[in-house]
Amino acid sequence: MKGLRFGVRSRLVLAFSAMATMTVITSAVAVMSFSEVETRFIELTTTRLPAMAAATKLSQQAESIVAQAPALVAASSPTELHTIDFRIRDQLSWLTELIERVRKTDGEAIAMARIDDLARELERRFVDLATQVERRLSMEALDRQILGRLLVLGRTITGIRDRREAGDSPEDAAITRRWAASAQDANTVLIAAMATTDAAILRGLGEAFGGLIETAETESVRLSDPLSHDMRRSTAELRHLGLGEAGIFNRRRVHMDITRGIQGTLARNRLSGDLLSGASSQLADRIAEEAVKSALVLREELHNRGALMIVLSLGGVLGAGIILVHLQRTVLRRLANLRSAMTTPLSTQPLVLEDSDDADEIGDMARALKGYAQAIADREHALRQSEGRFRAMATNVPGVLFQWFWRPLGEPRFLYVSPRCQDLFGVSPALVLADWRKVGFSLEDQRAWVVRAAQAARESRDWIQEGRIALANGGERWWRVVAAPTPGEEPDTVILNGVLIDITALKDNERDLRAARQQAEQALNDLRATQDTLVQAEKLASLGQLVAGIAHEINTPLGTGITGATFLDQETRQLAGRFRSGTLRRSELADYMDRAEEAARLIFTNLSRAGDLVQSFKQVAVDQVSDERRTFALDTYIDEIFQSLNPRLRQTRLTVERAIEPGLMVDGYPGVLFRILSNLVMNTLMHGFEPTETGTIRVEARRLPGSVPARVELVYFDTGKGIPHEIQGRVFDPFFTTRRGQGGTGLGLNIVYNLVTQSLGGTMALSSHPGTGTTFTVVFPIKAPWGAHAIPAPQPIPDSGAATA
Repeated sequence: MKGLRFGVRSRLVLAFSAMATMTVITSAVAVMSFSEVETRFIELTTTRLPAMAAATKLSQQAESIVAQAPALVAASSPTELHTIDFRIRDQLSWLTELIERVRKTDGEAIAMARIDDLARELERRFVDLATQVERRLSMEALDRQILGRLLVLGRTITGIRDRREAGDSPEDAAITRRWAASAQDANTVLIAAMATTDAAILRGLGEAFGGLIETAETESVRLSDPLSHDMRRSTAELRHLGLGEAGIFNRRRVHMDITRGIQGTLARNRLSGDLLSGASSQLADRIAEEAVKSALVLREELHNRGALMIVLSLGGVLGAGIILVHLQRTVLRRLANLRSAMTTPLSTQPLVLEDSDDADEIGDMARALKGYAQAIADREHALRQSEGRFRAMATNVPGVLFQWFWRPLGEPRFLYVSPRCQDLFGVSPALVLADWRKVGFSLEDQRAWVVRAAQAARESRDWIQEGRIALANGGERWWRVVAAPTPGEEPDTVILNGVLIDITALKDNERDLRAARQQAEQALNDLRATQDTLVQAEKLASLGQLVAGIAHEINTPLGTGITGATFLDQETRQLAGRFRSGTLRRSELADYMDRAEEAARLIFTNLSRAGDLVQSFKQVAVDQVSDERRTFALDTYIDEIFQSLNPRLRQTRLTVERAIEPGLMVDGYPGVLFRILSNLVMNTLMHGFEPTETGTIRVEARRLPGSVPARVELVYFDTGKGIPHEIQGRVFDPFFTTRRGQGGTGLGLNIVYNLVTQSLGGTMALSSHPGTGTTFTVVFPIKAPWGAHAIPAPQPIPDSGAATA
């Protein structure tokens, strides 16, 4: 039976089985001989040595952790503190792992209990130290903020004094100077208190500050004009910063206590680390002594068992040699003959095999090799048929198939060009194969063809290129080549297989598309020019409304003043007539003085109001047309804006509410802010309410806490009709309006959005729900950027069911 023949497989199995048996016997003897050696070696390598290394590393790790304590105390920022704390915690974790490793290997219970206690105590003290340092850093960060506020207060106090001296009476100016001197001295005392580390000096500074702040408070209440409000507000802020619950004096005392606690914790931490290092060193010395004893015993056992293993190895080598001689005679020689027959080319001589009739695996291989030779002949016949099909495809494909030969040095050339070359470009393939330049490329395209093909060949990447061919009849055709490189048969050569496609029709279409694009771009430029013109007209129209409001606001106080002056002139003439005629009575003079005093007060009050209105309108008008950058108080300027809008708002039944954070200074463009709020108000009046409707307009502004850089959030809210959901995404588009033909240009909100994003460098969001009102939220930096900003298109805030202010 075939399965029972004694073939190559059976011989190899028998030979390797014999070798395996000898190996198993040798291994069994070795295992039994070295069992005791293995036991001692395992004890030494898995218990003694790891325990000694871990105990030594434990001592070093304790010293390294203690050395990190000064760096933790010296941390100057929370980031640096957290970095050092994370590194120490990582080392403490590694310390705990080392303790567990020593305990599992060879750690004494008493010594390990002592080391555990010391490690936990060290970790607790490091946690306390990190907490105290973090508190100190937090207080120092807040101190820097307070110092910045004190510097701002110093400039504010100086500014109040200068404004008072520039325009008030000498008596008021003297009061302001005394207040400013006390306030500045109190400010200086607070700055000095922030730098002191002596408790006695801190108490003296506190007493001095109390006297100075009482003097400043006394002087600030002696005046009652608007400027004195700033004096009292600055004085109150100084008192809060110095004597408040979280004031400078209380914080400095807490800071001193924290500093003393840090030094004490640092000393105790160093003591715990030294104790832990000493206990670990003693444990490592004891384990090292036991490891030396175990190593001496292991060396003696190895010497005794080595001789026995040498004898067993020599017997195994002799048996393997006998088996290899047998395999050489029965297997390896016949395989060499089979290899020689397989490497002989079939084209030189027929396949000749020896022992092809043997009933083993080598005989089976010889018979299979003869079958492979017949299969190769059949494949060559199929290849010739496939070549015929390729030629038919190359003749009919809508392009010129080609093979381009390239080498680093030498003239490139075509190896193959399909017959379609004659139909598409009027040149025969034979002529192109003889001289590739006969295709009809221009000189420029010839050079580009060679350069691009060489580049694709060197970099082993696809070759894609376009160009033109001049036809023999005087015409011209565009072409595109697409090819991929493959290594050539010769060294350092590359064959580029590709197709040359006629793209003349595609180029004609591209030319038409370019012309259409130029027309569209010209139309877009015209549209933008028109938009700029309309924006300027909108700006001038807003200025015209402002001028009309000025005339209306000033007309009333001026008319009242003229009436009072006319009345006073008439009364004076009558009194002078009676005086000259000698009929003037004392009672008539007293009545005249009362009426003159009342008329003078009326004239002064109305002319002062007219002067204030002129000054306010002048500043707003200048800001609107000039876009000058300056620093201004946001609450004061918004009040001036709505004062200039009063003529238009008084024609409605709307109530205006303002909630602006006091003292918020902005470095930016006040004219831009005027145009933003005036456009929002006009948008509300045109779209949000009917002429007889009542409602509310509310403006809120505050500094966003924690924003870097500092930013302002301005919220404009009205209780009008709201904006339908389907058009909220288009309200910021230019020329989009729902009042086309009724006075709406569609530029109001577009102008607002561009001013917010480009001039202020901020963002703008919309939230509206029909029937509940509309909210515009504007966020911009306190210090406006220099130049325009590219901001993505505005998106409405997702509606939550109701508008929020």
